[in-house]
Amino acid sequence: MKSKILIVFILVFTLIACSSCQYTKDENTDNTDASSQNSDVKYYTQEELNKMYEENKYPKAYIKDIDDEAYFNVFNVTIKNIRVTQDVSGLEENDFLDFDEDIKARITSDNKFKTYERTNYMLINGGLDIEEVGKTRDVQQELLLIDFVWTNTQDKKVESTLTPTVGFFKFTDFDEEFVIEADGHIQYESEDRSFDMSEGPAYFPQSQYKNSDNEVTRAKKFFVYNFEPNEALECTLGFVIDKDLEDDAYLALMGGKSGILDTLVKIF
Repeated sequence: MKSKILIVFILVFTLIACSSCQYTKDENTDNTDASSQNSDVKYYTQEELNKMYEENKYPKAYIKDIDDEAYFNVFNVTIKNIRVTQDVSGLEENDFLDFDEDIKARITSDNKFKTYERTNYMLINGGLDIEEVGKTRDVQQELLLIDFVWTNTQDKKVESTLTPTVGFFKFTDFDEEFVIEADGHIQYESEDRSFDMSEGPAYFPQSQYKNSDNEVTRAKKFFVYNFEPNEALECTLGFVIDKDLEDDAYLALMGGKSGILDTLVKIF
């Protein structure tokens, strides 16, 4: 997926690292103190973050339900609706970042998602290596469509890139403050490693650059949106996911201030 760039932030939370990288803030975007919007959560120092990584913990306060309001930089973010489809025949190819690369190879001639064989990996050696822990056959893929409202809270224009990430976690309670992935963090890839299951969006029908004649501009700015002052954008983002992982699916929204963890929204 062209929109995904891998970085190292907290290796055990690979999804979280990816989403932090994907949210690119342009120079004219005012990174106003997001703490005023997130007064209900604790802020962690880098030392505390490192300790959390070592103990494989994640704070409960940063995990939200789809009915909760979340924040990204200067934006209030709400989820209005979620739905899934295994048939993309009713969707315009131009509304995808790259239909040929991201979708076409995964669907049949009648525009329905194929099944495939998935390889499951476990992070080991402190997240520095991975170990294969099994395969899953006949995995059914589908397109997860999330309807959002992104509200610019600033009285000026803001340009931002709308690329949250969907990833998969099996959390269990650790204590009153934290959850933990008791069995470790599992990553998922296709058998041929042509794609994995911690990716950004592939579909954005509200893209302001989808009809650009410049292929480079279209590819680089497909998910960039120029917000008017206080504009509330109703939009849809689409993610390719595996049906059997629905219960483990979380949407990651970057906190917007150094030292703030991503907000994870439980999707299903």
